[in-house]
Amino acid sequence: MQELEWQTRKKRIDARLMAATPPWKIIPYHAGLDLTTLDRCAVTEFPADNGPADYALYVNGRWLGIIEAKFTVFDCFDGTLIRYFRGASNFQIEEPRAEPVPLPQVIDHIWNNVDRRYWTGVLVKRLHRIARSMSGEARAEFAPWLPDGDVAQFARGLPQKLERDFSATMKLLRHPDFQRLLEDYPRARRTFVVAPGVEDTVDSTRIERFGEFEKPADYLAAFARFVRANRDRIHALDILMRRPAGWGPTALTQLRDTLMKERFSENVLRRAHAKMGHQPLADVISLVKNAAVGESPLLTAEERVAAAFARLEARLTLTEDQRRWMLLIREHLFTSLSLSEEDFDDQPIFSARGGRARARQLFGKDLPAVIARINEAVAA
Repeated sequence: MQELEWQTRKKRIDARLMAATPPWKIIPYHAGLDLTTLDRCAVTEFPADNGPADYALYVNGRWLGIIEAKFTVFDCFDGTLIRYFRGASNFQIEEPRAEPVPLPQVIDHIWNNVDRRYWTGVLVKRLHRIARSMSGEARAEFAPWLPDGDVAQFARGLPQKLERDFSATMKLLRHPDFQRLLEDYPRARRTFVVAPGVEDTVDSTRIERFGEFEKPADYLAAFARFVRANRDRIHALDILMRRPAGWGPTALTQLRDTLMKERFSENVLRRAHAKMGHQPLADVISLVKNAAVGESPLLTAEERVAAAFARLEARLTLTEDQRRWMLLIREHLFTSLSLSEEDFDDQPIFSARGGRARARQLFGKDLPAVIARINEAVAA
């Protein structure tokens, strides 16, 4: 009986799609179907995350949304899909209601063990929705909370995490800053479909956040306060400010880990500087030095390394083979900002040319001293 009702609803949808002006073409999904060529097509049995969808709607090769047999339209374009249907067809569709339960309340239900299995499923779906709509900037902002800022991976493993370590997982989910980010994260730019003969007016306002701050200047001021208050207590900051001879991969890793832990990701710091009209691609060393001393210039990694090597070349006497190897080191530093002897074996740019053995052959017993001078010059 239930299957028959479902079939009846599907037939009604077919009829309404074909009766639209202009009519929709109904085609079954099959492997190899070129979706980019579809225009006003309803693809049946379309593979989706939660199983086959009854209809996936395409206009001008772009996906609009999904219709299920109960005739629910999943509008993924902030209401523009509903407005499109109203303007382009004779469909009568109610706009979806806002989600009845805010995310903090969903999390609170899980915390209080109110139908935990159900609300965990709700939260997983919401997290997947966030993952599908977030931008690269959002991943950077989620990175201090989740490995690589991967919300989708976190969502997939959430039920298991709650089973294995409920307290630690809930500590993350209930953190006010994490909940704020879940609701106010940088969205990916949306693509709007313009249907022939239909005039749409779309207004949008981008509200950006910088950590817990709305203004980039406030975020940068908070970062400056953090650096100045901790320059004597955090080893990596002390090295950059006073002892550049101690710079190396270990100090760089500690610096980045500390900044992420304190919610000062490099990407957000760069975005804040860009909004202030400053260098948008400043390297992490410049970000810290500028926070400590406002007059310190914001350099890109390439500019920093180039300046360091200009100073080094004035002090070092190199053979032609050593000079060629230094060019490889310079290229490596553009992305690494530090050098260790292990890099000569671990990094393809060196290992493909003889690795550590070749470096030792070229620089002899002076190799550790050369590495130390390079790191010091980069950090200076």
